[in-house]
Amino acid sequence: MKQTTALPYEPCLLHPVGADIFNREYRERQPLHIQRSDLEYFSDVVSLAKLESVFSTASLYYPDVQLTQAGCDIPASDYASPAGLIDPSRFFARYVAGATVIVSGSDRLFPQIANMCRQASRQFGGACRANLYLSPPGHQGFAAHYDTHDVLVLQISGHKTFRLYKNNVALPFPDTRFEPAGFEPGDSTEEVALSAGDTFYIPRGFTHDACASGDSEEPSLHLTLGLYPPLIRDVLHRLVDKLADSQLDLRRSINYADWRYDGVSDELRDLVARHLKQGNIEQVLPLVMRDIRDDAALDGLSTAHQVAAPFADTPGSSSDLAASKNECRLLLRQHRYLGHETLDDTLYCRTFGQVLEFGSPHRQKVEHWLNTGEATAVYFTGTPKEPQVGGSEVLQSLLDSGLGRLHPT
Repeated sequence: MKQTTALPYEPCLLHPVGADIFNREYRERQPLHIQRSDLEYFSDVVSLAKLESVFSTASLYYPDVQLTQAGCDIPASDYASPAGLIDPSRFFARYVAGATVIVSGSDRLFPQIANMCRQASRQFGGACRANLYLSPPGHQGFAAHYDTHDVLVLQISGHKTFRLYKNNVALPFPDTRFEPAGFEPGDSTEEVALSAGDTFYIPRGFTHDACASGDSEEPSLHLTLGLYPPLIRDVLHRLVDKLADSQLDLRRSINYADWRYDGVSDELRDLVARHLKQGNIEQVLPLVMRDIRDDAALDGLSTAHQVAAPFADTPGSSSDLAASKNECRLLLRQHRYLGHETLDDTLYCRTFGQVLEFGSPHRQKVEHWLNTGEATAVYFTGTPKEPQVGGSEVLQSLLDSGLGRLHPT
């Protein structure tokens, strides 16, 4: 994938639209079609050839791989064994007949899609899930529907036309599901034709369907990234829970008089107002946001190819580290860094799947490194004559987490 800045996650998804413009004018407001003239823009992420290779070499199972056609699910028994193992011959016979192939959780099969999910999580916050869709020319996988989460459509190859409809739902909750029974999409309001290299953002609640172009013999392959950032509702839920941890009154049951009272008693109204006053919120809200950010980091994608394989440019043992530390700089891997904050003299540093905690005296040094992006290794460890107690352990934890990499000076 082509890179135009030092941070790869920004140009890949929204380039050339800036994050400020996207957040102000499009996010949760209206769809955005980003047209590009580069047909190979996403070719490093996945391709039709790579997908075909997986189908020919790997054992794939339902429901990770499914078929759908014109809005109707095709029974798994038509193309899979009773245990769910995909039968390639029967599977692709249905595809040739017009069915759309769905590969759910495609980040588990393609490392570059896993990287793309991480990049989306960094940019948009929260979890990201990836599905691949392969449609034969002139065919449609799903009937008109809306998603209960925002989606980014990355057109990998071929052409696909998305239709938008009048009947939308304003910001449905991501933990609800679209119910097709009785749903009427309304009149079509717009058609968006995607070519390879394009990105199409669809906010949750916007009704749409899509059909692969029948003007060519090339199938349509696109990757959909589902975005699941925390909602304001989630902050409020956690805020009340956090307040109740320290406020005994909020852990009491509603008294009998309030239960029988037709309306809200002054006592209950005053109690709620007292505990939600400005002072309490200012004390608890930073802790709530820390927990939300920590959970997002811990829920970050972690696939086997990245866990098992050591980083090529990172020494693999403490003896390697000891031998090289005086001659190396520690560089920050920006694409793995999710952010940091300091609360109660503890630095919380987040990467995918981990939250690292550093107290004094190392907190200040780690924070300086995070802000500048590099430091000499001896900045943490000290010299043989004046070693920093615990510094080697801090350095090793930054390397083990994948946040840092050693580079010769």
